[in-house]
Amino acid sequence: MLNSLSSYSIAAFLLLGMSLGSCSSDAPSESDASLEDEMEVSETQSSMDDIPEDNGFIIPSAFHLSSLFQKSGLAFSDGLVNSPENVNQYGTRMSKLLNFGVYSADLFYCVLNDQNQSSRKYLKAMKQLSEEAGMGEIFNTKTILENFEANIDNQDSVLKYVLQIQEQTDDYIEKTNEEHTAMVIFTGAWIEGMYVSLESYSTGQNEELGKRIVEQTYMLDNIIKGLELHPGDPEELQNLATELKELHKSVSASEDYPKDQYEFHEHTLRPEEIMSFKNALSSIRTKLTKNQAE
Repeated sequence: MLNSLSSYSIAAFLLLGMSLGSCSSDAPSESDASLEDEMEVSETQSSMDDIPEDNGFIIPSAFHLSSLFQKSGLAFSDGLVNSPENVNQYGTRMSKLLNFGVYSADLFYCVLNDQNQSSRKYLKAMKQLSEEAGMGEIFNTKTILENFEANIDNQDSVLKYVLQIQEQTDDYIEKTNEEHTAMVIFTGAWIEGMYVSLESYSTGQNEELGKRIVEQTYMLDNIIKGLELHPGDPEELQNLATELKELHKSVSASEDYPKDQYEFHEHTLRPEEIMSFKNALSSIRTKLTKNQAE
């Protein structure tokens, strides 16, 4: 159904987390350069050329996406992300997968902002959710987790080990033919990434960040299609798809919203329109992370 989507989607949701770090300098440091090398390798392994043109689930370049967000000046805000203490309240497999994606974005947000203790907690929460969702083998390599802990103060090294976890997630998705799982996880990561970006925008109305936010709304069509075509038609995913449809309808109704195909635009919506989008998405995100029933 989502043929060949798993690898690129997993790369996208993990690298989306990288986009949540603050980066105000145009000239990369030596550390930044080595990190970009790692990201380029991941993107190459997850080439869009591997995705059939007729499946309707094309996801924009994860590396380009992450680079744009990093340069938009998104700053760290304590307490903004989903608390790892919520990990025990996700009762269904779908809620575990969605919040696995949420926590992946939160993990990178913390790693890139040198929040070491929080990074440990998010990795632990992801490991728990993967096991409870039947994907325990993703974290079944002690070496990666031990190296993550041993190098927690080295941002470059930590990101390399998390990319290894990404590769193992890709392998699991491919081996088990659960391409639909990749879209569910990516949905959680996209919602969290947009939530953090919108909350940051609301404090300073950074125009560059506003442009990047508008660009990412183009992902909604593919996300909605992926959720609607999930095998078994789980009710909670259909409810989420319905809410995302309304979200997309509201933002695309603006006369300033670019109506052509996805591309990186150099304009944004009016601040009040972005704030309206923020409020609607925040409601969806709260329901998702707090596991609130309809």
